[in-house]
Amino acid sequence: MRSSSSTVVVAIVIFVLTTFLTYLAAFTARGRPRGVWYHWLLAWVFGNSFALIIELFAWLYWNIGTPPNFNAELSRIGALHFALGTLTTAGTGTIAPTSDLARALVGVQMIVDLLYIAGALTIAVSRWSEKSC
Repeated sequence: MRSSSSTVVVAIVIFVLTTFLTYLAAFTARGRPRGVWYHWLLAWVFGNSFALIIELFAWLYWNIGTPPNFNAELSRIGALHFALGTLTTAGTGTIAPTSDLARALVGVQMIVDLLYIAGALTIAVSRWSEKSC
């Protein structure tokens, strides 16, 4: 198992950056909607939770990213690449899990990703359908 204090710094940077970008998106648009706080909070929660999911799985892959678990040793960027590839189902095949532990972790990430995307779409569609009725 590998560990690094820079992971905490990266998490804080991603959190602050996501918060700033959602603030810009919500408050700099002309003709702000009446429920701007709701939209800002929703975007903030989904943006940060999305970043957290990716970072969590990248960290887990990096910690177990040695040849018994994967076909090559994973660097931090390699682990992030693998986590994003698993989320988007656009894996390139350059990194592959080879142990049962790594395969189970990939399966858990796939389930979490599907639930996250389904939940986000459900909330967005239900909010839009309320406005159209």
